[in-house]
Amino acid sequence: QALGNVVSFILFMALNSAEFCNSYLRSVPTEGGMVSLGSFVAFWGWIFVLTTVAVWLGKRELPRPDASTAPHTYALANRSEDAPDEDAVQEEDMGVWDTYRAMWAVLRKPVVQSL
Repeated sequence: QALGNVVSFILFMALNSAEFCNSYLRSVPTEGGMVSLGSFVAFWGWIFVLTTVAVWLGKRELPRPDASTAPHTYALANRSEDAPDEDAVQEEDMGVWDTYRAMWAVLRKPVVQSL
């Protein structure tokens, strides 16, 4: 996260500054920085898309358990071992497409769209 802050703020400000670029990066001074906001955002947008595609192509999901397998359960945090199982929370296994469908359903809600 700290690296992201450095790249997104400090590196951009340095490469956008004509004074910094002329002093440290260029042999012949010119007006303007080396990078505009639009090109900086477009570059990192393409990096994001390429990384996402690489993960999508390279990562394989484990096969889903059969229907007879119960969903995972986990106890609420800070509960003792002796706590009754009635406070366990059911967690459903979801694949990638199921996750995107759930996200899309949330994004279509009027309350979310009003934000």
